[in-house]
Amino acid sequence: MIFLFLVAQKRLLSIFLWGAMVEGGLLKNDKLARYNGKLSVDHKVNDILKVGMDMLYTHKNHDKRSGNVFGRSLYMSTIAHPYDADGNIILRPSPYYEAHANPLLDDQEGAYDNNIVTNRLFATSYLQLTPIKGLTLKTLFNVDYQQQHEGLYRDYQSVSELQSAKGSYISNDQNHYINYTWDNTLNYITDFGGSDHSLTLLLG
Repeated sequence: MIFLFLVAQKRLLSIFLWGAMVEGGLLKNDKLARYNGKLSVDHKVNDILKVGMDMLYTHKNHDKRSGNVFGRSLYMSTIAHPYDADGNIILRPSPYYEAHANPLLDDQEGAYDNNIVTNRLFATSYLQLTPIKGLTLKTLFNVDYQQQHEGLYRDYQSVSELQSAKGSYISNDQNHYINYTWDNTLNYITDFGGSDHSLTLLLG
């Protein structure tokens, strides 16, 4: 799903773009929701000064399912049943491999939860000066910021914890990253008054 909003004037151009994606994974309790927004603005203040900016924001919410279901199912005997006659899940269903846990344990309510929330912002702003013909001075500032939160819970009867007999496990992690760059350039172009020769200088 995408929405686009555009404003165009003589000296101003603004673009707003918004998108969303929500989907479920191949396994139960595995789903992803992602939302994006972009804002672009370019403004010509006068014949000398021009300013602008671009911002891109992404929010992602991911319920991440443990992905080793298919691998662990290979350890099960062909006569193993994941549920008993009453519909209750069997913790260790393989009669010949008692050490191996039922690969469907993480599907049970409250047995496994891994939620990852990510926010990321890319932002670029610039200022451009053209004081005389052919001479352009430009400063460009970029920021990349990311914040991520991951909450993980594995019950003592989840696949990994029952397999290792370690008991329940819980964690709560927060991470922040920021990177930025600042570029300054000077560009001069001349054809020496319309001659057959030209000169281009770039400093930055």
